[in-house]
Amino acid sequence: MCIALFMALQYDCPMGTPKELERYLYRDFLSWPEGERWELTDGVAYAMVSAAYRRHQGIVGELNRQFANYLLDDPCRVYPAPIDVKFSPDVDDEAPTVLEPDVVICCDQEKLTREGITGAPDLDIDLTLLFQAG
Repeated sequence: MCIALFMALQYDCPMGTPKELERYLYRDFLSWPEGERWELTDGVAYAMVSAAYRRHQGIVGELNRQFANYLLDDPCRVYPAPIDVKFSPDVDDEAPTVLEPDVVICCDQEKLTREGITGAPDLDIDLTLLFQAG
C-alpha cells in the first residue's frame, strides 16, 4: 500500500530532475557516489532535493514515532528515510524503480537487504510538498 500525504506549503525549491533521458539498471544505481541521492522510476534517474524542510522532517519524525510505538510487539518494523526500496526483486531489471520514501513499514524480513528493501513494502509513505516558484 502506498500513501502520499500532500502538504500545501509554499517554497521556492527545485523538484527532482532527470539525470539523463537514458535508462539505468539497478547495478548502475548501486555504483553511483554514496553522497548523492537518486531515485529510479522505470529506469530513469531523478536527483533528489538535498535536504528536507524542518516542517517536513517534523511530520516524518512524528509518523515514524507513532508507527514504531504501535508496532512495538509486532514483527513489522518502521524505517525512516533514507532507505532504498527496490520494487522489483529481479537483480537485472531493465527498468527498475528504486524509491526513497519518507517512512516505510516492512513486515516480511525476507525483503530486507543490506541496501534496503527489495519488493513492495507493507506501507510506503512519501510526503509531497507542493512548491510554488516566485
